[in-house]
Amino acid sequence: MATALAAQLATIAAKSTNQLDLKAQRRAHSQSLIFEPGDAAVQDFDTLYELCVEGFRELCLLDARFRSFAKSIFSEHSKSQERTQMTTDQNKELDVVLERFLHLVGSKVLLQPAIKAIEWLVRRFRVHEYNTLCLILTFLPYHTLPVFATLLSIVPKRLSPATKFLHPYVQSLASPPRHVVAYAATNNIAFFTSWNNYVIKSCQERYYSQVMVSYWATVMTEAVAGQLDQTASGRREAQRQKEEDVLLRVLPVLSKGLAMKLVPDARVGCYMILSVLASKANLDDKVLLDLVEAVASGGRKETFHAELICIAVLIQRRTATDLPTSIFQRLISTEALVEDLVLLSERYKVGSLAFSLSLGIVERLASGEAPQHTDLLQVCMRKHWLNDMQMSALAQNITTIAKYRNLSGPDHCLGATYLASYIKVFTTLDFSQPIFEKALKDNDVSLEQLEELLHIKLSQPTTDPLPQAGYVGADRSVPEEDKTTYTTAKDEIPLGAASETSLLSTWDSSLFDRLASAFTLASKTQSDVDDFRNLPIFGDFEVKGSILSLSFCARFWCGPFPATPRAEAIKMACNILTDLESLVDPQFLLPYALCALSDHSDVVRRAAIRLILALAEAYDLDGQAPSKQILGKDTLYNSQSTGSIRWLSQSDIVDFVSGALIKKLEECALDPEHVSKILNETLGKLQQAKNIDAKDKGLKSSIRASIFGFLGSHAKETPLNSVKYKLLKILKRVSKIGNVTRAQLFLPLLAIHLGEDEAAFAQSCLREQLDPKEFSALLVGIVSPSDPDGNRVLQNAISLRDEFFPHTLEDAVFQHVREVWNSMKIELQKAWADTLFRVGILRSQEKVDQQKIETARDILLNVIVPAESLLDFASQVPSLSVDIERQSPSAKRRKTKDGSVESQAEPSENGVPDKLGRVILFLELIEASKNGDNSRLMPYLFQILHDLQRCASIIGSDMSYSQSLVLSSMTRIIQYSKSPGTSPIDQQSIRVDIVIDCFRSSTSTQVQREALRFLSGLAPLAPDLIVHSIMPIFTFMGSSVLRQGDEHTARVVDSTIESIIPPLITSFRRRKGGPLGGAAELILSFAAAFEHIPNHRKLKLLTAVLEKLGEEDYLHVLLIILTDRHGEKPALKEFSANIMAQYSSVVQLKTIRNCIEVGLDSIKPEPTIVRQILGADKGKNRDAISKTLVELPLQLLKASRLSHRVAKAILKGGEEAKDIRSLYSTMVEQALRLNHAGKAFANLQEPCSSILDSLLGFLPLAESLTSLDTLLQDGVDTVRQQVLTSFEQRIGFAKLGDRASEDACFRLLPQLINLLGNTQDALLKRTTIVCIDRIADKYGKKNFEATNKAAKAILSNNCLGSTQLDIQVMSFLCLITLVEVLREAVIPLIPSILPMSLDILEQSVGKGLQKAPLQRAIFSFFSSLFLYLPWMITGNYLDRFLKLSYDSAQLDIDSSCYQVRNDTLEVLAKQASAHDSIEALQRSWDEALKRGAEPISEYFIVLGKVIERHPKSTIIKESQLLTTLFLSILDIRRSQDAIPEEVRLNIQQLERIEDTRNEIMIKMIYKMNDTHFRPLFVRMTEWATSLKNKNQRKGRIQRETSWFSFLSHFFGTLQSIVTGYATYIIDQAAGILTEYNSSQDNKSALWDRVIMTLSAMFEHDQDEFWRSPSRFTTMATPLLAQLGQAHAKNADSKLIPCITSFATAADSPDHLKFINSRILEHLHSDDAKIRFAAIRCELSLTESLGEEWLNLLPEMLPAISEAMEDDDEDVEREVRKWARKIEDVLGESLDDMLQ
Repeated sequence: MATALAAQLATIAAKSTNQLDLKAQRRAHSQSLIFEPGDAAVQDFDTLYELCVEGFRELCLLDARFRSFAKSIFSEHSKSQERTQMTTDQNKELDVVLERFLHLVGSKVLLQPAIKAIEWLVRRFRVHEYNTLCLILTFLPYHTLPVFATLLSIVPKRLSPATKFLHPYVQSLASPPRHVVAYAATNNIAFFTSWNNYVIKSCQERYYSQVMVSYWATVMTEAVAGQLDQTASGRREAQRQKEEDVLLRVLPVLSKGLAMKLVPDARVGCYMILSVLASKANLDDKVLLDLVEAVASGGRKETFHAELICIAVLIQRRTATDLPTSIFQRLISTEALVEDLVLLSERYKVGSLAFSLSLGIVERLASGEAPQHTDLLQVCMRKHWLNDMQMSALAQNITTIAKYRNLSGPDHCLGATYLASYIKVFTTLDFSQPIFEKALKDNDVSLEQLEELLHIKLSQPTTDPLPQAGYVGADRSVPEEDKTTYTTAKDEIPLGAASETSLLSTWDSSLFDRLASAFTLASKTQSDVDDFRNLPIFGDFEVKGSILSLSFCARFWCGPFPATPRAEAIKMACNILTDLESLVDPQFLLPYALCALSDHSDVVRRAAIRLILALAEAYDLDGQAPSKQILGKDTLYNSQSTGSIRWLSQSDIVDFVSGALIKKLEECALDPEHVSKILNETLGKLQQAKNIDAKDKGLKSSIRASIFGFLGSHAKETPLNSVKYKLLKILKRVSKIGNVTRAQLFLPLLAIHLGEDEAAFAQSCLREQLDPKEFSALLVGIVSPSDPDGNRVLQNAISLRDEFFPHTLEDAVFQHVREVWNSMKIELQKAWADTLFRVGILRSQEKVDQQKIETARDILLNVIVPAESLLDFASQVPSLSVDIERQSPSAKRRKTKDGSVESQAEPSENGVPDKLGRVILFLELIEASKNGDNSRLMPYLFQILHDLQRCASIIGSDMSYSQSLVLSSMTRIIQYSKSPGTSPIDQQSIRVDIVIDCFRSSTSTQVQREALRFLSGLAPLAPDLIVHSIMPIFTFMGSSVLRQGDEHTARVVDSTIESIIPPLITSFRRRKGGPLGGAAELILSFAAAFEHIPNHRKLKLLTAVLEKLGEEDYLHVLLIILTDRHGEKPALKEFSANIMAQYSSVVQLKTIRNCIEVGLDSIKPEPTIVRQILGADKGKNRDAISKTLVELPLQLLKASRLSHRVAKAILKGGEEAKDIRSLYSTMVEQALRLNHAGKAFANLQEPCSSILDSLLGFLPLAESLTSLDTLLQDGVDTVRQQVLTSFEQRIGFAKLGDRASEDACFRLLPQLINLLGNTQDALLKRTTIVCIDRIADKYGKKNFEATNKAAKAILSNNCLGSTQLDIQVMSFLCLITLVEVLREAVIPLIPSILPMSLDILEQSVGKGLQKAPLQRAIFSFFSSLFLYLPWMITGNYLDRFLKLSYDSAQLDIDSSCYQVRNDTLEVLAKQASAHDSIEALQRSWDEALKRGAEPISEYFIVLGKVIERHPKSTIIKESQLLTTLFLSILDIRRSQDAIPEEVRLNIQQLERIEDTRNEIMIKMIYKMNDTHFRPLFVRMTEWATSLKNKNQRKGRIQRETSWFSFLSHFFGTLQSIVTGYATYIIDQAAGILTEYNSSQDNKSALWDRVIMTLSAMFEHDQDEFWRSPSRFTTMATPLLAQLGQAHAKNADSKLIPCITSFATAADSPDHLKFINSRILEHLHSDDAKIRFAAIRCELSLTESLGEEWLNLLPEMLPAISEAMEDDDEDVEREVRKWARKIEDVLGESLDDMLQ
């Protein structure tokens, strides 16, 4: 009941409004978005209303929809509304209004008026408590801003499930990151649903904002993707169920969102979610199609791109390919559909969508409709959007529709045309050809059959007649046959005679169209063809009728019709010729027959062969027939055109047909190009070359000329462009026959088409399915490169401003000029250049075709323009000077009062900018010109550069592009003039000052580069022109060009350096002061920009500068200037090392020598070299400069690479080695002078000395010693000191195999020995000893004799016998090395070494701390002796050493000395023999004992190491000696009485020493067995009890204390192994316990150790040793009697545990009963402490033995009962604890037992 009541009260408290709690009310009122809680708490609603309603009124001004809230939540009445007083219904109505306002204000929450208005809702209506979710969702898009954190500070701590993810951020008042919101939307279904509903409602009410919807869309897209990812785990059924749950949550939201057509942002968001849904969910086709319809149904133009993406993703997931009509119409009606698909294809897969659209397009074309975007299929194919399966489906549909649907009617003409274009796409692309061939095979149809069905030629590869068509649909249904037949088509043909004599008289003939349509249908059956031939319109085959019928046939077979009907037309012509027999001359058919021979269809070509044979039959091949009337001579074309035809004579025809054509007709059937070869061989030069030796000499020139004219005139007059095209192509290689040229024949034809309308030209090509580009190229190809008239025609055409000039012909003309330019004569090139210049440059500002201008300009830029033309162009280019002068105000008016230049007015529209544009075009032409000999242009170019410079200053614009063009052109001219055989440039025309001014004033890197290139090229040609003007260039380069990091600039600068610096140096040498100052000035230009030069260019650039200046002379100048300007930066040091490494060792050493010389000069009172290099800057600190200059050579010397290179050079020998030695001597002399001079300056002493040190160690060791030999012999001590110090440092790095260094060291050794006796300088002597030590260490074993001499020298009074401490120390260290090296060879010196060393050690022991280094050295020396010659130190020497060692230990010296001494003693213990060591230790024990704890500790170190070091056999052998020694040590307590009190050991020291001793004795025992150790143990036992006299009582106690101290450790360590040894000490221990009286303090230590020993024995008894009655009885009585001494001490810690262990070891009922009875006896003691101890002992035994001990409970109960009433509280408390323990063990209460 209590729990339920508490829960109810908690629920009531949670829902309580705290109406009676004033503090709670005040706290609720203080919740605010604007004010601090303290300020908000004291505000009343009237004041708050005035503030908030002001913000509300501002919102109303921004959006009128807010006004509806003025009468409700922002009315005066709202001030008195209290939600706690309102009913539930009233609160619900209020919630609706509040949430509507929050939805509306959501887009403006970042505005201050909105925050004020929301503040009213928070303070008055507590929306943060009652409408928390809506309020949070309103602010959620701005969750990263501070306003959201403020909102979290006022929301309730208990959040709803939808917003519980914000709980951590409510606690910390931090803004949640985006990923937290996304995670919540993914995993919190309540939040996911609430947010979706909120956004949908806002959009439905039109209250949304773009920020809100965009944020919602991105997060929800991520959330849906996450939810779908979570469905991928578990069983398949579970996955499906989870996926359905997600769809049920998402699809209703998407349905509502897509229905909002007026909210584009929401629709785009839904598209995003749909894309993810389609990609990750398993949706069936029906659902996907419904979604596609929903997406496509209500889209708007601004959302089409996103809509298309979504549809593409959805359709990509569908398996079906058809699209509903509504979706197809929506997409296909979009204007930019194809462009959007191309754009989308870069990021998305659009193949399925494009495929479905293509299917719809093809189906609608087949149905007679004209849909948009018919070019989609070609885009699909060329962009590779479709896979093989999709392409195969399209190919199948196209062939099926073409085969089974009649597309010949007028309603299907457009569809047939597009289908034909689609087929051509399939047949022209390599990857689609096999697919279409398979489709043809599957439908059992050929390409020729498709031509007939579509009535469009397919076999000829031309460009598409219509815009590129799309991919075709997949409808395989076969429609009913079209009712159109030959009969109905024939009815359209007039029945009477035709008004037209020939169907070739005009291009536009309605009669031909009707005849062609009927003949196409008639060609299917022979009867229809015969019927067609006999049509009344053709007459009875009189001449007129023949012309009409034959002209129809010729036009038909040359037209864009299927191959089979065209072949039938040729067959019909053959039949007509047969009927005409020999009545007329049908030669007009010959050109058309040749066109048929070049047809791409082999059916047509074979029919044409029959036609040629028929023509041959029409003539008498023997040439005997009378002359015939030429058919169509006056009526074939229009009257004017027919009159210009060059008809052939019958004999010429016979010769041509029989002599050329008939012989090679069979090959024409196989190759459409063969007819062209026949004519070229027959008419051209090729025919003569092939038949020169043959009997048949070919056709005469006159006949060939006639035939050429005949064919050319037909090509000119025929209205059919296809015939013109084919004849021009066939005769392409024939240029001239006799007096008949190609240009004479075809130039009129070209002129006609050049004057033709653009639309008409394109339409004619389109109708005949010709490629306008190819046709135009053939027309323009009429003009040969050497034909002036033809080129003039083309030039005039290009110069025309007629906008109707055909662009294809225009492009062909330009392309023709490009191709034949190099074949033109110079005069024609000049004419064309002038034309193109006028079109492309002079007319560039006119309103003409911009494409023509660009093309003309492009040609000029890519061909070789003659130099004369360029010169003419230069004179035609408008000058800028006049306009510049007009627009430049006077100098007096250009400056303001403060001296600044005022801005200038902009130039007029037709002024400078117009001319400047033309000038730039001209400059581009010069730049692109491949003609190098343009030196005559130099004056013009300099004038242009000058004008550009002035123009830039006037109009305030950078003319960098123009200036760089001028400079680049001039540079090319300069470079060309250097070629052999070219004329020199007139130097009078060169203005270097203009170039330099341009370089300095321009901010463009490109201009500066080009200026440098020009000057670099000019320098070798005219050095005098630039040498006096170039220095400003280098000064300015440092702040501009050198800072650029590109490779081009680097090459330009390198070229400038290479070309300009040599003449500069020449001019510097002519100066009075020499070249150093000028070179330094030049180098300074580069050094100033050092920090700005890119790192990867610095080294190469400055190396190039030095290469031209001379690195030997000026490398040090560069380094000095860089160091002076940039200090000691790490980057500079690295650079200095790198640039030095670029040069040889000699150059580097010279550079260092020069630097040392400059350093010497800087110290002088009046430096000269420094001033030349660094200038006379009085503001600089001279001391700092001197220090910098002195430190520079030191830095260079320390470069490791230099020393290695020098060493290799010396090793190699030769001149380089000789130069190095010479330079080295000079550098050492300079360094000595510098060192001497630097001593006068405090800041220079160290660097000067370091330079000398570095030089001394610079060369290889052997070479250095050879070079410095003189200094060692004759130099002063300070120099010797530096030399030897350098040697000391270097010899350690010498290689052992270096024979030269070895010999040099042994040559030096005698000098060092002599130096020890001759010098009095202590520092030099010490350094000499160190050098001897290094030599001995490195090479001593190679020459024992020399090393022995050195050892003797060390033993002299000058070294070891010296009174100076550091020399003695160094001597001992040297002796250590000598002993190590010489070993047995040093034995003769031992008699001298040992006494002297021990004497010195004895002296040092008495001196104290100041001798610590000496003691370390001596002990280290003895360590080496013990290590290598241990047998040499025995007897007195060893005793004395140990004694002195104890003396040293007694001193308070630093830890290092302690460590060295201990290390030496360890070496002694390890290396000396065991017998000698033990004897020496035995002899020295008393000495160690007299000196206190530290010597004893070190003594034990030696003893322990001796035992550890030697094997068991040795220890056993020396066991008696060791036992004697340990007996002496065991007597240490008794020995203290004989020692002076000041050095006696205290208790702690004694115990520590005994512990150490016990450990050592155990180590000895480990190396023995029972046989050897038991006698020793017995001996020690007897020794412990040997003092029996009363006057020896104290000594006996002390000895027994030490003995039992060892025994406790002995039994505790070895445990059960030595239990049997207890036999020897039981009586002794029992006696001690029996005699013990707690009042005797001198026995307490002994009693403790006895108890500890007994405890160890009892505890580790595993052999029932103590169960023996005799042993038990002997020990039990005295041990248990000790409880009577319990009031003394250690009862709890030692005695009771001992008794417990004893009871455990003696585990038998009788023994336990005896123990219990004796303990209970003590409970009757008068002493409470004894009673307390007895009870504690009983308690311990109870805990340890448990029920086994409690078997004696009957004996215990009376004692327990009595003890419970004890007068002592401690006893009573302890006995009750014992009773509880008994109860715990027994598991029952003692109450009944005690009663």
